Amino acid sequence: RDSVAVAPNCSEVFPGTDVEAAKALERYALVGAPVLLRGAAAGWNWTGWDWSALERRDDVQAKPQDIPHGDSFGLAPPNTTTLGAFARAPGDAYLFDAGAAADALFAMGDVRRRVEALVRPSRELDELLGGFPRRLHAREHGTNAQVYAGPAGAGAPWHYHEQAVNALGFGRKTWYLRPPSTATYSTEPPRDWYGKPRDAIVCEQRAGDILYVPAGWGHAVVNEEPSVGVAVEFVDAAMVHHQNVHLVPRSAPL
Repeated sequence: RDSVAVAPNCSEVFPGTDVEAAKALERYALVGAPVLLRGAAAGWNWTGWDWSALERRDDVQAKPQDIPHGDSFGLAPPNTTTLGAFARAPGDAYLFDAGAAADALFAMGDVRRRVEALVRPSRELDELLGGFPRRLHAREHGTNAQVYAGPAGAGAPWHYHEQAVNALGFGRKTWYLRPPSTATYSTEPPRDWYGKPRDAIVCEQRAGDILYVPAGWGHAVVNEEPSVGVAVEFVDAAMVHHQNVHLVPRSAPL
């Protein structure tokens, strides 16, 4: 942890370029610490991603739900509507999409290219681990970008997964983070909470900010304003390399 400043609340870094953002992300990823990269996505081309633009997209199908991927947790399957209809009357729903809506938004601007470049392993890390990160990335890790859109008050309940970055194009969000030892899964949307979570790291993400959440860290999210952005999960190359070298028999390589 000598090369990063890990704060007891939400650690912040202010990178001036994409290269600086990628280097900061890699430093925090190597020690498994969350970090907010202030303004790192402010210069991305978010053309067509603002809420008023979404309201005009009746040519694109969308499947909003009460919580992201709610049908995966036994909740009612989503009804198919259009992105425009959802944006004009979102209710309490939240859209988290890697299908038609994602394709439509990624077709404009440079968001997909920029976020995938952000999580691509650096040459230094690749050389340090004998080319393993690049080989792993070549298997399409870090290319599963999803778009999200939700009104104020919508959000995601407590959950955890592989490490991920979340870039906010428009809006404002509050994140609540807990380390893996206290991470939990829930299907209770934030609007049903009786109060704010206790014993959690709190991060306020503003438009143009990128949040890195390490693997296994529990997190819940509340939109303070209508919010639109992109998220992508990617494999912890250093950890997988360690497991492959030290824990997997030589006769069973990755």
